[in-house]
Amino acid sequence: MLVPSRSLAVDKRFYSPATRVCQSLADDDRRAILHDKGRREEVVLSMRTVGIEGEHVQGVSRLLASLLHLGDVSFTQTDEDACNIADAAPLQKACEYLQVPVEVLEEALTSRTMKSCSGSLYKIPLKVQEACYSRDAVAKAV
Repeated sequence: MLVPSRSLAVDKRFYSPATRVCQSLADDDRRAILHDKGRREEVVLSMRTVGIEGEHVQGVSRLLASLLHLGDVSFTQTDEDACNIADAAPLQKACEYLQVPVEVLEEALTSRTMKSCSGSLYKIPLKVQEACYSRDAVAKAV
């Protein structure tokens, strides 16, 4: 038998907040979102079929969830040459799934470090567009 007979214990923490928005969507859209749960179960079953088990399945789920939340991080301009995280919630979720401190990822997204010829390190704040590029680069690197 190719398909394992054990039950699929799906960790509900990895679902997006899409189910909260579900009430405001049309019936077709609502069915598509609810169908995603079945698709996820199929993916988990397929992963187990090819030998990806337990912690590795959870790791892939955590990684995917972190990337989705990282994509929701947006920035606001504070002055001419700097920006801040507009909403901390997506950043906090991404950090939770990546298991990194929020301050570390926030600094990586909103500033860059330069080293002078004398060996001194300088933190340079990023503009909104640069921070978006930084966010996308971090997502690609992950």
